[in-house]
Amino acid sequence: MPELIAAIIAYNEEAMLPGCLESVKDVTNQMIVVDGAYRHFPHPEDVCDSTDATRAIAECYGAVWIECPSGGWTTQMDKRSAYLLGDPGDWYLHVDADERLRGELPALSELEDGMSYRMRVKWAEGSLNPWAVRLFQHRGLMQYRGAHCALFSDGQLISRRTDAESIESAYLLHLKGQRSAQRQHDKQTYYAWQHDYERAFRRQWSV
Repeated sequence: MPELIAAIIAYNEEAMLPGCLESVKDVTNQMIVVDGAYRHFPHPEDVCDSTDATRAIAECYGAVWIECPSGGWTTQMDKRSAYLLGDPGDWYLHVDADERLRGELPALSELEDGMSYRMRVKWAEGSLNPWAVRLFQHRGLMQYRGAHCALFSDGQLISRRTDAESIESAYLLHLKGQRSAQRQHDKQTYYAWQHDYERAFRRQWSV
């Protein structure tokens, strides 16, 4: 039978990870946490692995732990691709550590094989509610490439929002405003670099 896998990327997320895992543990069959910093950006004492209790928290919840490669991840595409460990037919729910699942997901039997689904990502401190493809099925050779939100199966892009069905019964609550000022600054610095790195691909594929 297909399983639902919660897929989470993290780095020094001891403050945020428990709430994330708590929100998905009862509705998923498995949780995967991919750890590590990016090699293009400084990290404490040049250690690419989390130095806080992130791993202990993940293991306490029974999550599969994937370590950071030596020197750190090259891009977020590499880091996200590392959690694509399911069997054909399994489903992934991508959730960031500072997000919380709210509402009720459809049963797997209600999902259409080969389809990707988009969900609202609601900001706790504002009214912006963008859509993002966060629920998708494992099929073929899976990998992220070109942009952190561009997921491919057998060379075909399957994460374009306009091609995905919408889930109205559940959403992801984004707790962006609850991070420290320094952590928010570091994250925005990386995303600014990432956006420039991905610009040509985004223009070509409109993702």
